[in-house]
Amino acid sequence: MNEEKQFHELWSRHEQQLRKQVRINSDLLRKINMDKIEKKMRSLVRIKAIALSFYLLVGFLLIGYVVARWPEPVFVISGAILAVLAFTIVYTSAKELKLMLTIDYSATISQLQKQLLILRSTVIKYLRKLIWIFPLYMAFVVLFFDLIFGINIIQYGNKIWLLVQFCISIFIMIPLVVWMHKKLIPENADKKWMRWILKGNGTQITEALELVRCTHRSSD
Repeated sequence: MNEEKQFHELWSRHEQQLRKQVRINSDLLRKINMDKIEKKMRSLVRIKAIALSFYLLVGFLLIGYVVARWPEPVFVISGAILAVLAFTIVYTSAKELKLMLTIDYSATISQLQKQLLILRSTVIKYLRKLIWIFPLYMAFVVLFFDLIFGINIIQYGNKIWLLVQFCISIFIMIPLVVWMHKKLIPENADKKWMRWILKGNGTQITEALELVRCTHRSSD
């Protein structure tokens, strides 16, 4: 009986030590993964801050361009379209930065996962809005020819070429954007093509979520 009792006591101490070691390993893994997540998110914060600053400058330059070209409609409309695009990117970058900077890395795994999912959904939501610039790509072409060559491409460009651009915008770009608008949803965030679209500008969130899931599995 004494030997059996000693065996149970020994086994109980061993089990306690094992549980303690598992808990230590889980805590260590969590700390390592949290450090990796913070590093990835800091990288994304830098990218968004640079984008915000750059497009804010571009937006004001485009306003100056519009004022300088007033009242020539081709240049004013093209400049205004691109200025709206630039300030839209500034707005979306600011909103995304606000969410990134309020992430609580000391929160529970489920709470952190929720914060990252909200952030990723926000990035995708704003991306869906920005793609509507594609059918208006001629605004870029107009500014390019004016700033580089000093000509009004709409006035002096080949009429057949201009007709082709119009057809591309209406019959290719608009259907493409409609299709992309349907596909750019949070449910597709883990797919390879979505990762490619978000590369460097949102993939960090997906990678952080993978680390969160890894941490969650290890703690189960």
